[in-house]
Amino acid sequence: MSDIQFDAWDLPILYPLIAIYKVFDLINIPNPLTFSIVALTILVRFVIYPLMSKQIKSSQKMQALSPELS
Repeated sequence: MSDIQFDAWDLPILYPLIAIYKVFDLINIPNPLTFSIVALTILVRFVIYPLMSKQIKSSQKMQALSPELS
């Protein structure tokens, strides 16, 4: 496995994915890779939620203003 090279953008995704996989494998969850991908997706959604909510509020304000701008 030492001959595999990863790009810099791979590492922030792979390290947490492998860590979550090892935890799920350690506690004998069936299909640990599937559950680790789902868990990482949920974790990322929680992390970006503040940014996402601000963007949604901003777009709703712009939508309310659009009839006045035309």
